[in-house]
Amino acid sequence: MKNNYIDVQPSSPSNQTKTTIFYFSGTGNSLWIARELARELGNTEVVPMVGWDINQHKIGSSVIGLVFPVHMWGVPKRVLQFLDQLQAVSPAYIFAVANNAGQVSNTLVQLQKVMESKGLALSSGWSVVMPSNYIPWGGQVPRKSKMHFLRQLAQKYQILCRKLTTGLKCRWRRGPCGKE
Repeated sequence: MKNNYIDVQPSSPSNQTKTTIFYFSGTGNSLWIARELARELGNTEVVPMVGWDINQHKIGSSVIGLVFPVHMWGVPKRVLQFLDQLQAVSPAYIFAVANNAGQVSNTLVQLQKVMESKGLALSSGWSVVMPSNYIPWGGQVPRKSKMHFLRQLAQKYQILCRKLTTGLKCRWRRGPCGKE
């Protein structure tokens, strides 16, 4: 069986808290975001939500990230199901990154409410706009445009990671803490 777990080591020694980022991805956008965040944060493990079982893979991180796409202006069902397993981890800080093609809507508000109903607290939530790959609404953007867009995103991840490493907590009534 192929090992889907990726452990990204920090580029320089630091006292950072170990972070685990769980991702749910159908097209690869969320996986790409999770890997980029892990690279910037350092000392971070990237783990797929699909197939993860707390009984088989223990998590010792006090910081947990959730990276997922927006599905029909909401949280994917698989991510909501995953929250049941997350309860057993009891992290001190949970952040979420919802990737979308420009319309995050109330996705993070929905996530926050479901997490609260399970005794979990969403510490911060972020929206990352990615190139659209939704076939019914035009499909993928041209490769040249996509590559330019992805280069710009790398700079935005540095900003997002700086905010995450400070332990920023935010509460919102509508939408994310910020678009990065």
